[in-house]
Amino acid sequence: MTTVAVILSTTNATFGGWEWEPIKNLKDEHVKEIAEYAVEAYNMISNSFPIQLVKVEKGKIRYAGGTNYKLVVAAVVPETGNMLHS
Repeated sequence: MTTVAVILSTTNATFGGWEWEPIKNLKDEHVKEIAEYAVEAYNMISNSFPIQLVKVEKGKIRYAGGTNYKLVVAAVVPETGNMLHS
């Protein structure tokens, strides 16, 4: 497996601190949607085989001028069966 690290930011009216906090529920549907979006974005810019999300391995969230996500995901290359993870 190989790791794919993802940092995403969404605009939101929520303001808070600059500290990253662990995401409590990595299986939350919203977290999964963000990870799927990041994998799709990766596939659009990658010059390699497309990857497919397997799961979110770990993640952090921060509320600072919006909601920011830092995710590490496990993914697979369907054409080769190679796993990507950290």
